[in-house]
Amino acid sequence: MIELSHVTKTFGGATRALDDLTLTVPQGAVYGLVGSNGAGKTTAFNVITGVYQPTNGAVWFDGAKIIENHPQGKMKKQYKGQCDGLYTETLSPTPDKITRAGMARTFQNIRLFKKMTVIENVKTAMQGHTTYGMADAIFRTKKYWQQEAEITARAKELLSVVPVLLPGLPAMAGLALSIGAGCCAWGSALVLLGDADTRMLAHKLRTKLQGDSRS
Repeated sequence: MIELSHVTKTFGGATRALDDLTLTVPQGAVYGLVGSNGAGKTTAFNVITGVYQPTNGAVWFDGAKIIENHPQGKMKKQYKGQCDGLYTETLSPTPDKITRAGMARTFQNIRLFKKMTVIENVKTAMQGHTTYGMADAIFRTKKYWQQEAEITARAKELLSVVPVLLPGLPAMAGLALSIGAGCCAWGSALVLLGDADTRMLAHKLRTKLQGDSRS
C-alpha cells in the first residue's frame, strides 16, 4: 500500500530529519513509528502526504509512484555516490491531490472549526468526495440533499465507533481520529495516525473500516 525508498529529508543543508528511510506498509496492516522527540516521525508523515518534498528518494502509494525527488544544486555534492542517478524525476503533488487519491492523516496539533458542530467538523473531511457544485448548494438541489444525507449518515456512524471502541479516549483526540477516518472510509483505505493518544484505537478501527468495505 505504501512504500518509501531511500527517502531523505534535509533542512538547512546539514540537518537530516530523515536519512535513507526505506520501508513498506502492506495493505491491511497497522504500523507505528516509534522514536523520541525530534526523531523524524512527523517529518516522515509530512513527506508521505506531500507537505514536505523529500531531498532524495521516492514514495509509492497503492502501486503508483506519487512522490520523487533527487539532490539538486549544492546538495549534489553531499549525495555524491549515494543512490547516484537512482532518482531522476521530480514528482511533488500537493497534499490535497494525495488526499483525493485516498490517503488521509490526522495531526498532533488539532485545529477544529469552533463554531461548527461535531458532525459538521467530521463532514468537512468528506467534502473532497462530493460532486455537487456551488449552485447545488445555493439552490438546495436534489443532488445536494442526497449527498449531504449520505455524508451525514457516514459521519454519525464514524462518531459512534470511537466511544464504543475506547470509552476513555480523550474527546478531542477522538474527534481528530474521526475526521481522518472520514477521509479514509469515504475514499480509499489508508489513515496515518500522528497523535499518540489514538494509536490504541488503530487496530479496532481498521477492523471496523475493513468490515464496511466488504459490505
